[in-house]
Amino acid sequence: MNNFSKVMAQCATLGPLGRLPASGTWGALCALPVALVCADYWWYPLFTVVNFYGAKFIIDQALPFFKEKDPREIILDEWIGCLVIFVFIPLTFQAVLLGFLAFRFFDITKWCGVAEWEKIPGALGIIADDYFAALLAAIVVRLWLFFCTA
Repeated sequence: MNNFSKVMAQCATLGPLGRLPASGTWGALCALPVALVCADYWWYPLFTVVNFYGAKFIIDQALPFFKEKDPREIILDEWIGCLVIFVFIPLTFQAVLLGFLAFRFFDITKWCGVAEWEKIPGALGIIADDYFAALLAAIVVRLWLFFCTA
């Protein structure tokens, strides 16, 4: 194993966070401060796209370091997914909380077609299920904002 793959593995696991219990939740929580600071800027949607390709590269390079097809230690995909939820959504405490909880629900349960995206091989499949879970969470937040706020 070369040093570059080891560095990429550290990036993919967000350092020691990928080895914690409920590591995906920690990865998603780490995205919230970034979303809260950046989501109101015009470049935020582009930022999430660039991060998608960056995460794909990092995870592709890190995968040889792990023995599983989708190692639970890799949580960069949760970080990226959580950022996607808040594209074009006004950030309120309720929207952030609901978005986070809905994202974790869809990501953990793999409900509503999320599991199908996970079948894509390699880094793309690792990330795609989280992107789809984030899109579903964003829909939940949008519906909530439409029907439950004045």
